[in-house]
Amino acid sequence: MLIEGFDSSPMVMMTYNPSYYPVLMDQVGLRKAKDLYAYLSSTSTVESKKIERVADRALALTGFACVLST
Repeated sequence: MLIEGFDSSPMVMMTYNPSYYPVLMDQVGLRKAKDLYAYLSSTSTVESKKIERVADRALALTGFACVLST
């Protein structure tokens, strides 16, 4: 459950809930189990060669291709 960062857009494969949900969960006695983090990056800050190398290895091992767009 998102507990901060409501001023940011949702991230792929991460939860996004209204900002009042954490208060509701506290009220019914639920507590955090673990932290999850989402990071922003762009092709200008990420080493594309390394991504290509990992994608090529994944293709060789699984037969599934990763498509990278820049």
